[in-house]
Amino acid sequence: DRSVAAKGMRITRDLVLGSDSMRKYEPVEHFPGMDYASDDELAESAKVHGSTIFHPVGTCKMGDGSDGVVDSHLRVRNVKGLRVCD
Repeated sequence: DRSVAAKGMRITRDLVLGSDSMRKYEPVEHFPGMDYASDDELAESAKVHGSTIFHPVGTCKMGDGSDGVVDSHLRVRNVKGLRVCD
């Protein structure tokens, strides 16, 4: 997980700081900051400051049955062209 966290932070840097399309917005990394360069430093920052993106705002029944919001192919019932995955 540590290596995945470090790699994800590097990918984000490349996408935001290293892309021509974002350059016009003059992005700056505020956290963890460019001083964090090694995999170990990035992984430690993710460990100390990271959190889940869990948002407990509601639930719905998933799965087969008429009371489920999606079918077995994750298609939202009664909404054409929409699928849900988590």
